[in-house]
Amino acid sequence: ISPEHLERVFEPFFTTKDVGRGSGLGLSMVYGFVSQSGGAIEIESALERGTKVSLYLPRFEGEVKRVSEAENTRELMLGQGEKILVVEDDPDVRDMTLSLLARLGYKPYDCGDGRQLYDMASEDIQSFDMLLSDVVLPNGISGPMVAKHTREIAPEINVLLMTGYADQSALLDEDDKIQFPIINKPFRADELSRTLIEILG
Repeated sequence: ISPEHLERVFEPFFTTKDVGRGSGLGLSMVYGFVSQSGGAIEIESALERGTKVSLYLPRFEGEVKRVSEAENTRELMLGQGEKILVVEDDPDVRDMTLSLLARLGYKPYDCGDGRQLYDMASEDIQSFDMLLSDVVLPNGISGPMVAKHTREIAPEINVLLMTGYADQSALLDEDDKIQFPIINKPFRADELSRTLIEILG
């Protein structure tokens, strides 16, 4: 990896691949996961010599608790068919999220990378109970921007933002306060289910 590229590898959407061949989100998501876990990541690279990636994660000192599949299933708090708009530009993550929401008892609607939501009729948006959007989106659109647009049309709609990137400055308002609830990616099914129930009541 060249020096000028090496210093940017953790930036969301930075990629040296052709359009449609890569999103540039892989390393930024790894960086976010490692940082949220209290660890660190380092990359050493030299042209024509190779690349070394080092991950440092904190050692777990507690007692391991084994949870049976039956117990884990009981922890899931199910919805009551609430309709959720899903904005996520990564197709794999989006499909997984849509499938998980359906399994948790919700009715998810695929809004792609957010542009589709801007084309929806006001009455259609108002029929939904929640917006679930990624924070970092392409084409100059962000999760908070999508949330604000949606709230202008449907002031009562609930909002939950999801992010896999450690830098959360885009989530702050003019008073440096978090504007909307956040869930960090990758999230577990039970974590998402509890968060949705808390917000939707």
